[in-house]
Amino acid sequence: MFKPVDWPETCYLQEAVYWLVFGRVPEFFPEDGGDARSNEEAFETGEIISYYDAGYSALEFRSAGLLDVDADRYMDAPANLTLDHASEQSSITGPEYIAYWEDLMSRSGEKSDTQIAIFRQEVENFEWRKKVDQAMRPTVERGRVIILQALLSDDLRAFGMREVDEESPFERVDIAADQWNMSFNWSDSELVAEGVTLKAVQVGTEALRKLFPKPNCKPVLTTTVEVYPGVVILSDNEEKLSIPDSKPRGRGRPKLEGGHIETKIRNWAKNEIRLKRNPQKKESFIAAAMEFSRGILEVEVKKNTVQGWLKDILPTADLPIAAENSAEK
Repeated sequence: MFKPVDWPETCYLQEAVYWLVFGRVPEFFPEDGGDARSNEEAFETGEIISYYDAGYSALEFRSAGLLDVDADRYMDAPANLTLDHASEQSSITGPEYIAYWEDLMSRSGEKSDTQIAIFRQEVENFEWRKKVDQAMRPTVERGRVIILQALLSDDLRAFGMREVDEESPFERVDIAADQWNMSFNWSDSELVAEGVTLKAVQVGTEALRKLFPKPNCKPVLTTTVEVYPGVVILSDNEEKLSIPDSKPRGRGRPKLEGGHIETKIRNWAKNEIRLKRNPQKKESFIAAAMEFSRGILEVEVKKNTVQGWLKDILPTADLPIAAENSAEK
């Protein structure tokens, strides 16, 4: 079930990317009669809204071909580890995080194995979420390239906030096409151009929608809808949302995890090919599939096994190296 939403007048460049690759609409953040991205207070500090990007949704994972990611675990997992959640300390590593709490609890005489186990689980979830984010990176990078091309060609215009002095508000500065460079920081929406730092870089959403009226990705679901004056309701047909399962097992050796791993890797491969992200050489593609299985599915699969699963998907050119596979047997 969906309700109409109001687009904000502007959005950060990363939000423009999410619209392009996922169809994610930038959220309106009301504050002082306007949107928090570009109201008077925003120009006082030049800071971005820290909570505008909370990660990816279940349908966004599906769109990127990651059909087996636990979206609930992802959203519950910490995006960063800090020693003081109320401060703005930079992120630290998992071992540093554990060592800090173990030392603090030891010195206070309140060391608890149960509490340490909770901290270790938190670190484990943090590391797992980082792997998922890394797997989503190719999809996001594709959108970043398209947005940057639009900015460089002057098809899309952006502005940033420049500091005048410590006592004055930031001033709005329009960014010319020839000012764009590789220094742009997507997470902080910050550009260093001609020695000047432009903060909270944004684009107008009206111009964005005019240039990209629809997301640049295939829909994850095609179904009927019922449109009412205040809400749009999708069909209740859950079969259209189901993920293909493995076929009944025939003769021969049992399939790895009942064939689910094969299905997941094949779905991932088809999505990579559909989005034209697959490496040109077959051996490199097989290596990428093995890394996907190892990093995201957390299952080790041998090269000749993956090769057999994908033999009818990959192009016939640049066939696998028979000598290497023979040596492994």
